[in-house]
This record gives sequence, C-alpha cells and structure tokens, in this order.
Amino acid sequence: MGGDKRLRSVSFVRSPNDAKLCLAAGLARLEVVEANEVAPGTACTNLGDFSMRHGNARLLVLISAYALLILTFLRTGLMLNMVSIAGLFAWGIQALPMALLLPGLHASRPRTYAWLGFIVQFYFIHGVLLAFNPDRLVWGLAHIALTVLIFCGLIAFIRRYRREFGAEP
Repeated sequence: MGGDKRLRSVSFVRSPNDAKLCLAAGLARLEVVEANEVAPGTACTNLGDFSMRHGNARLLVLISAYALLILTFLRTGLMLNMVSIAGLFAWGIQALPMALLLPGLHASRPRTYAWLGFIVQFYFIHGVLLAFNPDRLVWGLAHIALTVLIFCGLIAFIRRYRREFGAEP
C-alpha cells in the first residue's frame, strides 16, 4: 500500500506520465491509486489537452462560424441598404442560435459541437433558399459553403473526441 502512487482519472491515460499531465491540467475528477493499478485506457477528462492536439477541426468550426455570422451581418445590412435598428434586430434573430453556442465552442464542449450540428442545418437551408434567388446567388453559395465547412469540422471534432475518450458527447 505504501508504493508509488499515481493518478487515474475518468478518461484515457496511456502512461503514468499522462496521469501527471492530467493533474497539472487541473482535472476535476481524479483518484489516487497504486502505480500498478493505472491501466492504459483509463480516462483523462481534460478537453484542453484534447483541443491542443486536435485543434484543426475546432479551428475550422470557429473560423467558419464567425465568418457565417459576419456574412449574415453583411447580407442583412446590404439587403436593407443601410445598417439600422431594424437590420440589427433582424441580424440578431438570425445570429442568436449560433451566438448562444459560441462560449461552448470556445470551451471545446463536445455536447455544444453536437448541438451546433443540428442548428447549422437551418443556416444551410437558409443558404439554399438564398441561392434560388438569382440576385442573391453569391450570398446563398457563400452560406452553403460555410455551413458545409462547419458541419465537416463538427464531424471531425466529434469523431476524434469519441476515438480519444470512447464516450458520447
């Protein structure tokens, strides 16, 4: 019982050194166990470390989401030929679903990424509706391209999360 103690957490620890990294990262749920009890494959719930290693998908989602919000703002402003209170209100209604999820996206919460997969479909539908109007074809195609980028980034992030942590988001 007095042997070398290591930390085991709730997600994947591949070696005792990984357990030390999990402790340094400030995990919430850790157990102190004997060193021989730390089995490869136990969990490390630190999403910050996960995001650092798999940041490309996360970065793609964040950049595309902000670009979609900016595109929506520009389209709303140009559609009304000026930026007004009514235009800002219309943009706010369109941007609200995505804006509510931005803090969770920045915190790399997998459940937020999964919810964005549902919400981005509405933006995709809106882009398709815009693309059917010849005057707004470019705006519609830009909306479609950004939503496809967001969705592909979401899929990549969630797949990597499941592979890394072996759990549902």
